[in-house]
Amino acid sequence: MKSQVGFIDDKQYCNIKEGFLLLKEFGIVYANYRIISKSSHIKNVEIFSHKVWGMEYVENEYEKIDPIELGIKNTKNSIFDWSWLPLNKIHIQVMKIRKEKYGIHSGITCVLEKDHHLLSVSLAHSSQENFLKQICSRENFLIKNYIDNTHSALLHHAYSI
Repeated sequence: MKSQVGFIDDKQYCNIKEGFLLLKEFGIVYANYRIISKSSHIKNVEIFSHKVWGMEYVENEYEKIDPIELGIKNTKNSIFDWSWLPLNKIHIQVMKIRKEKYGIHSGITCVLEKDHHLLSVSLAHSSQENFLKQICSRENFLIKNYIDNTHSALLHHAYSI
């Protein structure tokens, strides 16, 4: 099923955007949110914080070859650092475009399975260092709260469309 695509600047996502703006103070440059439904009557939803990258991603159907997408589908109720993903030539191509054209370097994705949905929040940092190691410092509490609140907002949104 094709996803409903949105952008963080869309009016209906203002709650998610407020939290994202707070995280930008800690070097977070990008966020992506997904609802992958296992139910045929609820649409999949994907929300991008970077509109140009989001449009290129959808237009080129990168979700079919994106290693983060594969990580989401294979990881339930956990968090993974993008550097942990096994990469082949095609995967590297998507990661390279994301990094070189849009400055989206290291990142993490938190996946939660709830009520027959996979909810994911991906956050990227401008640094090239291992992002998970970085957030184990003072930002950890803020980022964890943001992820928890965003998962709740995504679940609410899934039932409202």
